[in-house]
Amino acid sequence: AKDAKVIIFKKKRRKNYRRTKGHRQ
Repeated sequence: AKDAKVIIFKKKRRKNYRRTKGHRQ
């Protein structure tokens, strides 16, 4: 699941990357 989150974080590397990092369920 960490790999998938990393891919999403790299794909959504705009100004939403901070929200994705804060939303760690």
